[in-house]
Amino acid sequence: MESALLVSGSEKGLQQLKPLLERLSGLQVVPVASGSEARRRLAREEYALAVINGPLQEELGQELALWIAEGTACGVVLLLRREEAEELAPRLEEAGVLVLGKPLNVQALASGLHLVLAAQRRLQRLQEQNRQLQDKLEETRLVCRAKCVLVERRGMSEQEAHRFIEKQAMNHRITRRQVARELLQE
Repeated sequence: MESALLVSGSEKGLQQLKPLLERLSGLQVVPVASGSEARRRLAREEYALAVINGPLQEELGQELALWIAEGTACGVVLLLRREEAEELAPRLEEAGVLVLGKPLNVQALASGLHLVLAAQRRLQRLQEQNRQLQDKLEETRLVCRAKCVLVERRGMSEQEAHRFIEKQAMNHRITRRQVARELLQE
């Protein structure tokens, strides 16, 4: 099950927000009391969402929000006093942080959470597509290098080298990448 990280410097904030976030987002909420503890958890685990109830004990919360937005695929919501939210929102929203003013309107919070989660899921899909494309590109590079080896060492044409790699992969029931690696190790 996906989970959300709730960071709040006050025990009251943790107690009030945890059930509300669980109800609104449908995520399991993991509460932490400080920015440093949040950073440690984010370094070890992945979260779909991080909600920061500022100000924290050692910081306002904007530094943590920026750190999360820049270093993870986690959706980030920062809750601040209305005056602070209005002042910081333009810079933070440019970095991908949703800033909401307190006192909270439950409907606005629910809409914001759903928006951030939708964007986070879209980002995850794009990252997976990127990873798949990177894998394909690496395979293509390996196969091209293997073809060059076949052309140089065995005097094959590029088409013959291509067919040789394809045939080896089919005959041995392995991938073209594996054939290319074996050829490059010879």
